[in-house]
Amino acid sequence: MAPFIAPTLQREHGYIILVVVLVVFVNFWAGFKVGAARKRYNIKYPQNFVEFNCVQRAHQNVLENLPVFLALLFVSSYVSTTVNRLVLYSTN
Repeated sequence: MAPFIAPTLQREHGYIILVVVLVVFVNFWAGFKVGAARKRYNIKYPQNFVEFNCVQRAHQNVLENLPVFLALLFVSSYVSTTVNRLVLYSTN
């Protein structure tokens, strides 16, 4: 049986937490944009129309991809926080 390797947190893991907080902020921002667009286009719940669909779809895209993004972020931060930051920076 392989020996257990205890995970250790490095100082750079603070950047991972910062990324998570920023992603949550973007999600809230997109949600507020959906609410504002619903009010601007006078769309009552649960109706969706063409003018409103772009804003609503952008927020839904964030929600659909968030679990996979966070899972990959945490798993990759265990391997190397430096490589993780470089990959995240290069994709933006």
